[in-house]
Amino acid sequence: MKDEELNISDYQPKPLSIGDIISLSIHLYLTNFKVYFKEILVASLWLVVPIFGWGKFLVSYGLISRLIFQELIGKPETIKIARKYVKRRLGSFLFLAVFITLVTCIIVIISFLVTAMAMVAIRLDKWMYQLDTPLEDDSFFAVIFLLIALLSLLLLIFLGLFGPGLYFLGRFLLADVSLAIENKIHTFQSLSLSWQLTKGYFGSLFMFFLLINIILLPLIMACYLANYLAGLAISELPLEIKIPTNYLEIIYLVLGLLLLAAFYLFLQICKTLIYYNLCIR
Repeated sequence: MKDEELNISDYQPKPLSIGDIISLSIHLYLTNFKVYFKEILVASLWLVVPIFGWGKFLVSYGLISRLIFQELIGKPETIKIARKYVKRRLGSFLFLAVFITLVTCIIVIISFLVTAMAMVAIRLDKWMYQLDTPLEDDSFFAVIFLLIALLSLLLLIFLGLFGPGLYFLGRFLLADVSLAIENKIHTFQSLSLSWQLTKGYFGSLFMFFLLINIILLPLIMACYLANYLAGLAISELPLEIKIPTNYLEIIYLVLGLLLLAAFYLFLQICKTLIYYNLCIR
């Protein structure tokens, strides 16, 4: 990678806008796709190995973050040097993933229980019954009132169920990036650093990743549609050359994993640029 190819000088040392992050992420993704995706594919093979293999998979994402960040700060590293550094933190990456997963599950369970108790306490069934009564009036305003009330109620329930878990994940979103980049830092320090960097930016981060998913949604749908059409085409083959069902399931699984790997690779690049941007700010 060369600076003139990435136009990194155009972004240093000023903070990046959302447009800068998206455009630079796309540029890095397309320019280095062959190298980065190869790392992810090799790492994906480790997923079949419990625990140790999962750690190896996480290390590969950390490797990508380190390569990008070092390039952004003008101190590029070779893959060999970057891999040597992140490999030493295999246990830390695995512990970080397990810790965040467990705590998120606990928060979600508590959120479900609290929301359920709140729904019982406010007699949600009674409110729903009252919301049905305007339907007896055929007026336009009665229907609009009912729709607004139902949407507001659904939004409140959604926020109660998933809001705390999403907030927790958003505040610790950059922990794996900092663990791959910062020297002499352990797991809980990376969590603390992520918490500090994202302070006051949770709403912006949520909207950013929501926007990314909306942008990528047509591409993801196109890939799944192509996969579905390929399955239909195979099902129409003559009996003597039809592929066994087990093989088809394996093919679909592999294609799905490749699609997810390509998607999460792009998100990892975005996370690294966000980390760089927040460090500047």
